[in-house]
Amino acid sequence: MQWNDPEVRKWVEAIAFTGLSGIGGMIGYIYREVQSERRPNPWRALIEGSAAAFVGILVFLMCDALNLGLQWTGVIVGVFGWLGATATIHVLEKVVFKKLGVSKNESD
Repeated sequence: MQWNDPEVRKWVEAIAFTGLSGIGGMIGYIYREVQSERRPNPWRALIEGSAAAFVGILVFLMCDALNLGLQWTGVIVGVFGWLGATATIHVLEKVVFKKLGVSKNESD
C-alpha cells in the first residue's frame, strides 16, 4: 500500500474526517448537556458521536466534490460534527434538494 497513492490518501482522509466529526459530535453533546446543567448520558454521547460521524462522511464527500482544500474541509466537517447529526442533515437536505432540483414542500 502506497501512502502517496491518491486513492489511498483519499480513504485515509475520509476516515480521519469521519473520526473528527464523531468526536466533535460527542463533545458537542456533552458540552450542551453541561451548559444546561444536566448530566450527560454516556450512551447518548456514543449515539450522538456515531450519528455525527455518519453525517461527517457525507460532509467530507460534499467538500471533496466542491474541491475544497483539506483545511476548509476540516473546519466544515468539525463544525458540522459539533452541531450534531440533526442540524447537519437539515443543511445537507437543502443542498441535495437544490442540487437535484427537487422541492421538499409542495408549496416550493
